[in-house]
Amino acid sequence: MAGVSRLVAGLAGLLFLGVAPAAAEAASELYLAQTIVTGTGEANREIGFKDCLDKVLVKVSGDQRLTQKPEMLALRNKAADFVQSFRYRDRLEGVPIHDEQGTHDRPHDLTCLYKPTVVDKLLAQLGSKPWHGERPLIAVFITAEQGAQHFVLTADEDRGQSMRESFANATAPLSVYVSFPKADQLAGLDDKALRTADMAKL
Repeated sequence: MAGVSRLVAGLAGLLFLGVAPAAAEAASELYLAQTIVTGTGEANREIGFKDCLDKVLVKVSGDQRLTQKPEMLALRNKAADFVQSFRYRDRLEGVPIHDEQGTHDRPHDLTCLYKPTVVDKLLAQLGSKPWHGERPLIAVFITAEQGAQHFVLTADEDRGQSMRESFANATAPLSVYVSFPKADQLAGLDDKALRTADMAKL
């Protein structure tokens, strides 16, 4: 469809190419989760605790399948019991409250901190374990087609920004990060070359 970006399967690759792994995340960051809630009331806080529990279990283990386990229903019902401490940040901080609007209507970042021993025990109950080692940095080489134009998704060009954000949104919950080539590394490749290039060999 004209004007709509699509990925060209024959020219795309997600490759582990010996890129240096990302440094292991500090425990203070690994055992922390954040979500967005409306206001600071108890009802929405409980909803936020459940979401943060899902997020911290996935982040610490690196296993997104955990949230689908039937045992999670009972754990979510006790989500508040697992939180060591929490804090709020008003996402509209500095913006005056509108007429008839209270702080209970404003979006807040809810950040939950967990004790490693508590989360590790929950993971064991779910048949999993913490991933404390270094996590891979994924090198992404991908060619996109937009109408008649072909281009490589790079780290420093405006085009493809939404695709880079999609990769980041998909990998950040696992504390795994992606790297894209810089535009000057691909200098000299014209549209014809991109149509026939083997991205794995660039």
